[in-house]
Amino acid sequence: MKKLFYKLIYKDGTNKIYWENIIFKTIVIGIFLSIFIPGVLKQRANDKELEANKRYTVGEINKVRKNIKSVFPTVHYTYTFDAMHIEGTDDRSTNGHNISKGTRYLVKFSPNNPTYAHILLDYPVPDSIFAPRYGWEKLPFNKPK
Repeated sequence: MKKLFYKLIYKDGTNKIYWENIIFKTIVIGIFLSIFIPGVLKQRANDKELEANKRYTVGEINKVRKNIKSVFPTVHYTYTFDAMHIEGTDDRSTNGHNISKGTRYLVKFSPNNPTYAHILLDYPVPDSIFAPRYGWEKLPFNKPK
């Protein structure tokens, strides 16, 4: 570890500090953090908002495609809240469920930010159930077995 530290700080074979290398690496790390950290903070804020004001509605799968960036497939779905037709995507584990175009599942969303939602693939919804205009405040039914 000490050798690596010296190699990063000092020029090869000297005791002179390698300022160009230090400045370059500091700038690269700073740029990376300035891009990464706000995204993580925004996602945490959205998750807190979702948990504080969650509602449930019915969403319908439009498309399921394999995702190169994730081990889970990307699920494209649509749902309605207050007469707004909203499209969403989620990288979710299918948990062995046979999901396909046209199948319906519960969607958890926040009425304050209805575009931020999660589809709940463990809660399939039969065609006979329709969500109220503003969604349900609590789960409308228990998780099927």
